[in-house]
Amino acid sequence: MEKINNVTEFIFRGLFQNPEVEAACFVVFSFFYTVIFVGNLLIILTIFMGNLLKTPMYFFLNSLSFVDICFSLVTAPKMIVDLLAKNKTISFVRYMLQVFGVHFFGGLRSSSS
Repeated sequence: MEKINNVTEFIFRGLFQNPEVEAACFVVFSFFYTVIFVGNLLIILTIFMGNLLKTPMYFFLNSLSFVDICFSLVTAPKMIVDLLAKNKTISFVRYMLQVFGVHFFGGLRSSSS
């Protein structure tokens, strides 16, 4: 019988090999991730608190903001954490879930805009 090797995790080499550049990118990406998350959350809260959800335009704006939050939650946190991590690995299952999330929320985002 032949030996079967299954892939269980992937090892990332990283975007940069220089730790100072990775630290600077960590700060920049964390800032923009926070701005995107808080901005979309404020849009959702404003629509709900102002009773604007009754009109179709604000319903779709609310949906687009929610999908944008979900899309950013799927993609950005792992990359941001790996910028400072020594062990840059991702399990095969987590990778496949991330690919599914990117395709699912990316497809929703492109079809709603």
